[in-house]
Amino acid sequence: MVGLTGVLYSVIVARRMRIQTLYRPVFEDWLFHVLLPLAAYAVLAESAYATRYHVREAMFAAGAAALLLLFIGIHSGWDAVTYHVFSGKPPQEPDGAKTLAQASLNGASDDRFLGLGSGVDRATRRADHAHSCNGHYFAATTV
Repeated sequence: MVGLTGVLYSVIVARRMRIQTLYRPVFEDWLFHVLLPLAAYAVLAESAYATRYHVREAMFAAGAAALLLLFIGIHSGWDAVTYHVFSGKPPQEPDGAKTLAQASLNGASDDRFLGLGSGVDRATRRADHAHSCNGHYFAATTV
């Protein structure tokens, strides 16, 4: 049952990888997130069926599938660690400095912190003094 569920989940992962648009998966992504797990779960499902006739071989197949899933998990963990190590941290703000977003939450006017006249609309100020990261608004100006 676990093998068949894993095969089904591998198909779902493959479909999600194909339809997402934020990142184009490379061969390594397809290999470690779709192909190898699909093979491991297929071997696990087949070994469950084969236990009726070839118990010893089925046990080796189940062990091989578990070992492959372990290696896939280690690879995924290693990828996560190297991403966090090499992606870098966002720049730290000096002590006591407030961002424009923090000041706005406290009720302060954007014009006071940006030094802009009242003739500049809010959209222009945000476009000039902020950047977007994963859909969230982060102010690039500190006070």
